[in-house]
Amino acid sequence: MSLIIARALHPAVTTVDAPRNDRIRPAVRADLMAVVRIERRVFPEPWRLSSFEQFLHSPGFLVMEDPTGAGIGDDLAGYVVADVLEVSGTEVGHVKDLAVKPELQGAGRGRALLERSLAVLSSHGAGLARLEVRPSNERAIDLYRQYGFEVKRRRSDYYPDGEDALVLARPLGDRDRF
Repeated sequence: MSLIIARALHPAVTTVDAPRNDRIRPAVRADLMAVVRIERRVFPEPWRLSSFEQFLHSPGFLVMEDPTGAGIGDDLAGYVVADVLEVSGTEVGHVKDLAVKPELQGAGRGRALLERSLAVLSSHGAGLARLEVRPSNERAIDLYRQYGFEVKRRRSDYYPDGEDALVLARPLGDRDRF
């Protein structure tokens, strides 16, 4: 069964149709090593296991099962880590990490994970979503812009290799909830 999310998050994006049989669910401890392996394959400076452990109970730590696998452990297609923080009395959703196995990219999985995470953040009271992205990651920036994210500022020397980060944000609201 395809994952179809019918509500539009942005006028340019009306639905997400992830590949057949992909299922998004909350992460569990048994998923962490598979998440770390994907992280290492996708990012030049990957998070450590302990970083993922601290977000394990965040409502926005979601995994997408790989339709070719059993669903827990190594059988993941991708994941997203997001949480809700209080900033100056306002609930703000923060998308911290998003990755899909390289061989499964380009088929809508990242879109589905992003869309689901935004819905989760909104349902947990966030009125705004934000994230950081490398200016060199044009593919990710294109995806985020399709979902209404706009560049708000640049953070110098954000990443360990010295690359800056673009801080992107977009409002959330009732239209972002399931």
